[in-house]
Amino acid sequence: MMGRSIADRLQLQRRALRSPHSLLQEEHSFDPWRVLVICILLNLTKGTQVRDALPSLFNLCPTAEATTSVATKEIEKVIKSLGMQRRRAKLIKRFTKEYLSHDWTHVTQLCGVGKYAADAYAIFCAGKPESVIPRDHKLVDYWKFLHSRKTTIDKA
Repeated sequence: MMGRSIADRLQLQRRALRSPHSLLQEEHSFDPWRVLVICILLNLTKGTQVRDALPSLFNLCPTAEATTSVATKEIEKVIKSLGMQRRRAKLIKRFTKEYLSHDWTHVTQLCGVGKYAADAYAIFCAGKPESVIPRDHKLVDYWKFLHSRKTTIDKA
C-alpha cells in the first residue's frame, strides 16, 4: 500500500456486501470505474463471457488512470471474445477520459452510462441502493438481497 493516498486506501477497503448471486460488480465494488466498465461490457453480452474477459482487461487496464496510456488496439485484443471490440474499446477510452475529468455530477453524464450502470453505481459504489429501483434482473436480485438483509437487521 506504499505510495497510495489515504483516500485510495479507504476506497480499496470498501467492498459490497457479498450475496449468493455473485455479480461481477460485487467483486469490483472497491473501484467505481471498474463497476462502470463492467456495466458497459455487459450490454448485449452474457455475464459469463464478461467474467472470462475481465482478468485480461483489468491486468492491462487496472485503473482508470492506467487506461489512458493503453492503446485502443490493445484493449480491442483483450475484449475481442465479447464482440464489437472496436466500438467497446473506443467507448471504454472515451468513458475513462470523461470519468477522470471530474466534469460530471451524475454518472449518466458519462459516455456509455445509462440506467443500468447508474443503478449499479448507486448500489455498489455510492452505497445508496434505496435511491434506485433497478429493472435489470440481476440487479433486482441483488437489490432484493440487500433489502432482505436490512429487514432482518431492523427486526433484530
